[in-house]
Amino acid sequence: MEKCYDVVALGELLIDFTQSGISAQGNPIYEANPGGAPCNVLAMLQKLGRKTAFLGGRIRGTAPADHPGGRS
Repeated sequence: MEKCYDVVALGELLIDFTQSGISAQGNPIYEANPGGAPCNVLAMLQKLGRKTAFLGGRIRGTAPADHPGGRS
């Protein structure tokens, strides 16, 4: 059987907010970037030339659409 991937990770994808500047009013500006340990490891391995895959899912009740007034 031929190998399709070097590494497959199971886990959750998180959003890391990293500072990307300062507003005109002097407040920090943040941007959302994918993160979480499994995804961070896969991203680095891919940069090193490995073929990677991620398996994950959404936990019921965690999406904005699952909350009153939320959006999808």
